[in-house]
Amino acid sequence: MVGLVGGEPLLHSDLDVLITSAAARKMTVNLSTNGSLLDESRAHSLLNLPLGYINVSLDGVDADEFRRLRGGSASVYATVRKNIARLAGIRNSIGSPVKLYISFVTDRINLHRIPEFIRTGRDLGVDTVFCQSVLSYQCSEVTTGNDVLWDTPGIRRAIESINLPDDIGFVPPVPVPFDEHDGCRCVRCIHPFKLLAVDGAGNLSPCCVIPPHPRFGNLVENPREWHDGSALQAFRMEMLDDDRDVSEEICLQCWERYSMKE
Repeated sequence: MVGLVGGEPLLHSDLDVLITSAAARKMTVNLSTNGSLLDESRAHSLLNLPLGYINVSLDGVDADEFRRLRGGSASVYATVRKNIARLAGIRNSIGSPVKLYISFVTDRINLHRIPEFIRTGRDLGVDTVFCQSVLSYQCSEVTTGNDVLWDTPGIRRAIESINLPDDIGFVPPVPVPFDEHDGCRCVRCIHPFKLLAVDGAGNLSPCCVIPPHPRFGNLVENPREWHDGSALQAFRMEMLDDDRDVSEEICLQCWERYSMKE
């Protein structure tokens, strides 16, 4: 499986070639976009490509919530919503098999608005609403550690109380459990063994959360780096060692490690 994700894949001049080339190699190809460039022409071209799904990061039930999480203006939010609705309409009219998702970054502030976002997805005509737990990037002005959906009884009850709709798919946010061992900064995660992130310059990352960086190797310089590179292997060893502190702070608050089963 190949996921084409941000920055913004629709800016890539050879996006169609990337999709068709991967599909020709028997890979399922999925695309995530911010939706701002999904005009009518682009919608038609994407829906005629061998894609599994298109996900649009809407991240808001209204312009204010959108601005808080993504920084975009009210006019951008309106454009993205219009583009999603048109994409769904074109998909239905031509009988395209491509599935349509919208995603919603969920934190403690907007957790209660998930039902509204589900209704938004139904109104826009998408197949699935994906609520992604916030990741507290230290470099971001939007998120702080206080926004993380820690696995507390209150958070768990709020998620479990959501009425699941029958006519639209729903993926709930995953709360982050507190560390079972006092004082332990160890993180067990299967992602570095199952996933690989690559940026446009060939730089690698051991998962989909830590940004690709030359220190993890570069596929242009060494096509085998993903498999036997020393930096990636060392990171994988951290995931197997209960006595070793994890090197990446973001791993400690990452819900992704609980979302993939062995």
